[in-house]
Amino acid sequence: MPSVGAGVDKEVALALCEPLGAAQTRIWQAKRLMRMLPKVWRSMANGDLSERHVTKLLDATASVDDPELMARIEDAVLARAAGKTATDPARAARDLLKRLDPTGVARRAKAARDQAEVALYRGGGRDG
Repeated sequence: MPSVGAGVDKEVALALCEPLGAAQTRIWQAKRLMRMLPKVWRSMANGDLSERHVTKLLDATASVDDPELMARIEDAVLARAAGKTATDPARAARDLLKRLDPTGVARRAKAARDQAEVALYRGGGRDG
């Protein structure tokens, strides 16, 4: 019987001997790959892309929820991914997003800025 507070994320963290946040990130990435980037998932499973390539690509496209846009990005990135560094596919994805969905890029950037919590406190520095 599972203990109180048990969940897949906790089981993954325990099995992999890693922090809970890292396990939660792995689970999110796996779900995102299977749902939004299935061809990238297969490329990684076949050994054509490294985990680092996939992680960078996921980071670059994390805020995109449009399956059609993601499919276009996925196809374009995979067509040019062979022999590239991990940063190259992510850069290509960001460039494609800017070209294919400039309004969406601006909207997501504004939303990220609006959600950012930044506080400035007076004192403690040289001006004291």
